[in-house]
Amino acid sequence: MNLIDIFHEDIVLERAKVELRVGIASAIRDLAINNKYSDISKGIEDKNSVIFALKRNIKSVEEGLTGLEDVVNNLSTLFNKIHFK
Repeated sequence: MNLIDIFHEDIVLERAKVELRVGIASAIRDLAINNKYSDISKGIEDKNSVIFALKRNIKSVEEGLTGLEDVVNNLSTLFNKIHFK
């Protein structure tokens, strides 16, 4: 092996090291992006769970409500019972 061959191999090895560093940096960046995406997805799922629970609670409360007419009738009945005793 002569000096030119050694020099050429050295250049090839340096290029390979640079490409490897770039590949590692890219993989680290991709992993960070993936982790951020996972965190955001989990946050969205948590918020969706809260929204679902709120909607369920609102529906339960609405089902328990009586209309204004029913309230007036109940108060009138109560008033008449108290007033005409």
